[in-house]
Amino acid sequence: MNLIVVPDGDKRLDTVNLVEDFHFHRADVFISFTQMQTLLDKLAKSDFSWQEKPKIMSIQGLIRQAATPQVAVISSSGTSWAYVRSARMCDEFAQFDSVMATPRILWQFQTSRWDNGCVVPGYDNSAMPKD
Repeated sequence: MNLIVVPDGDKRLDTVNLVEDFHFHRADVFISFTQMQTLLDKLAKSDFSWQEKPKIMSIQGLIRQAATPQVAVISSSGTSWAYVRSARMCDEFAQFDSVMATPRILWQFQTSRWDNGCVVPGYDNSAMPKD
Protein backbone atom coordinates (compact mmCIF):
# COMPACT_ATOMS: atom_id res chain seq x y z
CA MET A 1 0.00 0.00 0.00
CA ASN A 2 1.46 3.35 -1.07
CA LEU A 3 0.42 6.54 0.68
CA ILE A 4 0.86 9.48 -1.69
CA VAL A 5 0.54 13.12 -0.64
CA VAL A 6 -1.66 15.32 -2.81
CA PRO A 7 -2.70 18.95 -2.25
CA ASP A 8 -5.92 19.80 -0.43
CA GLY A 9 -8.65 20.11 -3.04
CA ASP A 10 -7.14 17.44 -5.31
CA LYS A 11 -9.93 15.16 -6.55
CA ARG A 12 -7.87 12.09 -5.57
CA LEU A 13 -7.63 13.15 -1.91
CA ASP A 14 -8.82 10.38 0.46
CA THR A 15 -9.31 7.88 -2.36
CA VAL A 16 -7.78 4.50 -3.17
CA ASN A 17 -6.60 3.43 -6.62
CA LEU A 18 -5.96 -0.31 -7.09
CA VAL A 19 -3.12 -0.99 -9.54
CA GLU A 20 -2.10 -4.30 -11.08
CA ASP A 21 1.46 -4.36 -12.39
CA PHE A 22 3.12 -7.34 -14.00
CA HIS A 23 4.32 -9.02 -10.82
CA PHE A 24 2.38 -7.44 -7.98
CA HIS A 25 -0.81 -5.70 -6.94
CA ARG A 26 -0.80 -2.51 -4.97
CA ALA A 27 -3.11 0.12 -3.60
CA ASP A 28 -2.20 3.78 -4.10
CA VAL A 29 -3.84 5.83 -1.37
CA PHE A 30 -3.98 9.60 -1.70
CA ILE A 31 -3.74 11.63 1.51
CA SER A 32 -3.10 15.25 2.50
CA PHE A 33 0.18 16.66 3.81
CA THR A 34 -1.40 16.98 7.27
CA GLN A 35 -2.49 13.33 7.21
CA MET A 36 1.02 12.27 6.17
CA GLN A 37 2.55 14.36 8.95
CA THR A 38 0.33 12.57 11.48
CA LEU A 39 1.51 9.22 10.12
CA LEU A 40 5.16 10.31 10.14
CA ASP A 41 4.83 11.45 13.75
CA LYS A 42 3.50 7.99 14.66
CA LEU A 43 6.30 6.30 12.68
CA ALA A 44 8.89 8.41 14.53
CA LYS A 45 7.61 6.95 17.81
CA SER A 46 7.78 3.36 16.53
CA ASP A 47 10.52 0.86 17.30
CA PHE A 48 11.45 0.43 13.64
CA SER A 49 15.15 0.45 12.75
CA TRP A 50 15.45 2.91 9.89
CA GLN A 51 17.92 2.86 7.02
CA GLU A 52 18.42 6.03 5.00
CA LYS A 53 19.78 7.09 1.64
CA PRO A 54 20.01 10.65 0.35
CA LYS A 55 18.90 9.25 -3.02
CA ILE A 56 15.25 9.13 -4.02
CA MET A 57 14.47 5.45 -4.63
CA SER A 58 11.56 4.22 -6.72
CA ILE A 59 8.67 2.35 -5.14
CA GLN A 60 9.24 -0.52 -7.58
CA GLY A 61 12.92 -0.69 -6.61
CA LEU A 62 12.07 -0.91 -2.93
CA ILE A 63 9.46 -3.59 -3.56
CA ARG A 64 11.87 -5.69 -5.61
CA GLN A 65 14.56 -5.67 -2.94
CA ALA A 66 12.20 -6.48 -0.06
CA ALA A 67 11.97 -10.10 1.03
CA THR A 68 10.03 -9.09 4.17
CA PRO A 69 7.38 -6.45 4.89
CA GLN A 70 8.71 -2.92 5.06
CA VAL A 71 7.76 0.68 5.66
CA ALA A 72 9.35 3.19 3.30
CA VAL A 73 9.24 6.97 3.22
CA ILE A 74 10.24 8.55 -0.08
CA SER A 75 10.57 12.32 -0.12
CA SER A 76 12.35 15.01 -2.09
CA SER A 77 15.29 14.75 0.33
CA GLY A 78 15.81 11.00 0.06
CA THR A 79 14.47 7.63 1.13
CA SER A 80 14.14 5.98 4.53
CA TRP A 81 12.92 2.46 5.08
CA ALA A 82 12.57 -0.12 7.81
CA TYR A 83 12.03 -3.84 7.46
CA VAL A 84 9.47 -5.44 9.73
CA ARG A 85 9.97 -9.01 10.85
CA SER A 86 7.14 -11.13 9.44
CA ALA A 87 6.51 -12.61 12.89
CA ARG A 88 5.90 -9.08 14.28
CA MET A 89 4.14 -7.55 11.27
CA CYS A 90 0.60 -7.99 12.55
CA ASP A 91 1.29 -6.32 15.90
CA GLU A 92 3.58 -3.65 14.48
CA PHE A 93 1.19 -2.50 11.76
CA ALA A 94 -1.94 -2.62 13.95
CA GLN A 95 -0.73 0.48 15.80
CA PHE A 96 -1.25 2.55 12.65
CA ASP A 97 -5.00 1.87 12.31
CA SER A 98 -5.74 5.01 14.33
CA VAL A 99 -4.02 7.31 11.82
CA MET A 100 -5.73 6.07 8.66
CA ALA A 101 -7.64 9.05 7.28
CA THR A 102 -10.97 7.53 6.18
CA PRO A 103 -12.95 4.31 6.67
CA ARG A 104 -12.01 3.27 3.10
CA ILE A 105 -8.28 3.84 3.67
CA LEU A 106 -8.46 2.02 7.02
CA TRP A 107 -10.23 -0.91 5.33
CA GLN A 108 -7.52 -1.04 2.63
CA PHE A 109 -4.77 -1.00 5.26
CA GLN A 110 -6.48 -3.75 7.23
CA THR A 111 -7.03 -5.75 4.03
CA SER A 112 -3.31 -5.74 3.30
CA ARG A 113 -2.67 -7.14 6.78
CA TRP A 114 -5.50 -9.69 6.50
CA ASP A 115 -4.15 -10.80 3.11
CA ASN A 116 -0.82 -11.50 4.86
CA GLY A 117 -2.40 -13.74 7.50
CA CYS A 118 -3.02 -11.24 10.30
CA VAL A 119 -6.06 -11.45 12.55
CA VAL A 120 -7.64 -7.99 12.42
CA PRO A 121 -10.32 -7.54 15.11
CA GLY A 122 -13.55 -6.11 13.68
CA TYR A 123 -12.36 -6.41 10.07
CA ASP A 124 -14.90 -7.62 7.49
CA ASN A 125 -13.37 -8.34 4.08
CA SER A 126 -16.76 -8.07 2.36
CA ALA A 127 -17.62 -4.68 3.86
CA MET A 128 -15.50 -2.29 1.79
CA PRO A 129 -16.58 1.29 2.49
CA LYS A 130 -17.14 3.60 -0.45
CA ASP A 131 -14.66 6.47 -0.96
